[in-house]
Amino acid sequence: MTQIKELLLRCNKCGLCQQSCPTYKVTKNEFYLARGRNRLMDLVLEKKYDWQKQIIYAIETCLQCGACVETCPSSVKTDLVMNLAKREIVKIKKQNILLKFAYKILLPTPQMIKIVGKFVKVYSKVKDKKVVKYVKRLNPINDLKRLERSLPNYRGEVGELKTKGKGSFNKEIRVGYFKNCANLLAFNFLDQSTFNVLKAVGIHVENLTNKCCGAPHWFSGDIETFRNLANYNLKNSEYQKYDFIVTDCATCGAILKRYGELLETKEAHEFAQKVIDINEFLVKNELLDYFEYEERSDVITVHDPCHLVREQKVKFEPRKIANMVPGVKLIEMKDSNMCCGGAGVFSITQPRMSDEILKVKIKNILETKANIVLAACPSCIMQLTRGVETFAPNSNIKVFHPIEYLVQHIKK
Repeated sequence: MTQIKELLLRCNKCGLCQQSCPTYKVTKNEFYLARGRNRLMDLVLEKKYDWQKQIIYAIETCLQCGACVETCPSSVKTDLVMNLAKREIVKIKKQNILLKFAYKILLPTPQMIKIVGKFVKVYSKVKDKKVVKYVKRLNPINDLKRLERSLPNYRGEVGELKTKGKGSFNKEIRVGYFKNCANLLAFNFLDQSTFNVLKAVGIHVENLTNKCCGAPHWFSGDIETFRNLANYNLKNSEYQKYDFIVTDCATCGAILKRYGELLETKEAHEFAQKVIDINEFLVKNELLDYFEYEERSDVITVHDPCHLVREQKVKFEPRKIANMVPGVKLIEMKDSNMCCGGAGVFSITQPRMSDEILKVKIKNILETKANIVLAACPSCIMQLTRGVETFAPNSNIKVFHPIEYLVQHIKK
């Protein structure tokens, strides 16, 4: 709690965070603003309030998106304050049994995620069939409805990709591919797209031996499980033999790049320095020029995931990827960097708040008249997919990862 107090001393209560905080924008309530949340923590530290239900709710509804930190003139790390507060809440609040299963058993066990993923794969192939749509209407459990609407349609398998004869990029470079949990669960096409793009240009790429990056645990305040997962990844990934560790998940990339800061070991720092997002890797090394692309007439807009644009400073690269496909038109949406309200399991644990934030995002997408939305984060893709199905069911909008979209339109 001492660390929280030191961080709070920097907040001068100016209120500039009002212009960027997603939860404040949809509630207009100071309880759900960085300034208000920081004041609540002041009151808890001063023992004027204990951890009562309303205060816990205000803390738990913080997305930890970092928007307030970006606009704060005093550089108050409210996202860290909220994270430290959640660590205290974890000690006193009984966790939902389903979340406990997900955090403690499912996510730390890749084999179990793969088993669940097989069922998801089968379902994604039939989710748009008439009989399935009828059964879905009978589903009485709202949480299951939300999850079901988040699942992407089955994209098929990715075969060998053809380059246009430029030769190999650099056969000496060794890349370790960090498989994220969402890919194991529902995004096999993204998984294959990333791997096969790297392989096609002659890069020696291998799957790392890794478990969950630990981001869900870190952001929920379960620091013990986070450290266990991070240390497993450091010990078993054999990161030393790779020049780069590539990931196609914005959240994984953000937390993996912070391993050094969060674990404070030499090994963690060495690991973190090798991490790079696939969008940045392809653009930085000019690998997009190795392929020829089919002409399209799509209108594309880009959603910037919080953990990509703020944590990793990657914004231009997904747009560069979109523009590689001839004939497409790229339209910027309003507030492209505002959180979509997904934030891992936030859409399940805080459904009403999540939906209000999502409505704003879908409205901004619809204003662009785009038929394709690109989002370089599986969690965002799931949230936006649900948003389109729920709030724009008659639109023809499809949501893809930039690498998925790119690979679909490489000439065979």
